[in-house]
This record gives sequence, structure tokens and C-alpha cells, in this order.
Amino acid sequence: FQEPVGGMPTPADRVLSDGDIRAIERNNLLSCLRRSQGRVAGAGGAADILGIATTTVYSRIKSLQITKDEWKDTDPASQTA
Repeated sequence: FQEPVGGMPTPADRVLSDGDIRAIERNNLLSCLRRSQGRVAGAGGAADILGIATTTVYSRIKSLQITKDEWKDTDPASQTA
């Protein structure tokens, strides 16, 4: 281990807990689902955007307990008639 320059920790010195990493992963997947409008498979789907298998996306949605209400746009002004 090398001491940070000037004694100040750098971002590279930061250690994330498992909870921190899961929160980042959850937020990233939610952002991806919003961008793909909830689509997981196919071109432009979450799996395509993230570069992972469709089954992996579904598995992560389940393990991170992500619900449709969390990624779905509920703003009535943004919906078209």
C-alpha cells in the first residue's frame, strides 16, 4: 500500500462497501430501464445497452427488487394522448 500524495486520500483510495456497490448497480440499472422504456431484450433494450445477457438483466431486476413503478415515467405531462 502506498500513502496518498500529500497525505490526502484520492478517489482511487476510497473503498466502497457491498451496500455502496449494490446501490450504484441498482441506480445504474434503473437509469438504463428508464432509457430503454422498460425494454430488456432486443436492440436498444437494457441488456443491449449494458452489454450483458437478457437473463442477467432479469436476474438483477429480481435480486435488486426493482419494480416497474421505480423506472416507469409517471409524469402525466410527458405522456402522449
